Amino acid sequence: SEAGRVVRDAATGRSIARSSLPVATPSVTAPPASPTTQINCAKLKCVALTFDDGTCAACVAKILDVLEQTGAPATFFPNGTYGASWEPQAKRIKALVASGQLTLGNHTFSHGVSTQIGSAAFGADLQRNEDWIQKTFKLSGRPWFRPPFGDYDSGTVSAAGERGYRKVIMWSGTVADSDLRSEAYLLNAIQ
Repeated sequence: SEAGRVVRDAATGRSIARSSLPVATPSVTAPPASPTTQINCAKLKCVALTFDDGTCAACVAKILDVLEQTGAPATFFPNGTYGASWEPQAKRIKALVASGQLTLGNHTFSHGVSTQIGSAAFGADLQRNEDWIQKTFKLSGRPWFRPPFGDYDSGTVSAAGERGYRKVIMWSGTVADSDLRSEAYLLNAIQ
C-alpha cells in the first residue's frame, strides 16, 4: 500500500506525504510497428517511461531523439511554464502522439504543491496547462494528470475530475533526474 509513504522532492529536498487515493497505471503498448499489441505488465517486468516538467530544452529534444530511434512508448507530462523547452518540439510530439507511441498528460502549468494552493487554484492551474497543451500541440492531456510532487487529496482529484482528468498517474521509482547521474546510478535505480 502507498498509504503513509513519503516522497522526497528532488529539487527542493522537501518531504511530502503521499495520499492513499487510488492511482491509475497507464497501459503499456508496443512500439508503432505493432500498435494493437498490449503487454501484460502483471506477467512481465515492465517499465513505463514517463517524463514531466521540461526545464531543459536540449533534454526534451534528446528524449525525443531516443524515442524516435527506439520506438519506445512513453508519456510526457509537460508544464506550460517551461514552454520554451516544449514548443520547439511541438511537431515531433504531435507526430509521436498520432503514431500511438507517445501519450500526453497534464502536470499543471506552474508546478505548485496541489494541496497547499487549494483545489480551486489547482483546478485553475490544471486548466491553464490544458489550454497551453491544446494551443501548443493541438492535443489534450485528458484524461491523464500527474500531481506535482505526487501531492494530491480528494479536493485535487475532484477539481481534476471536473475538468475531465480521471486518471492520476504516479510513479513507483525515479532516477532522480534533477541532478546529473552516472550510468551505474541509473541502472541501479531502475532495477
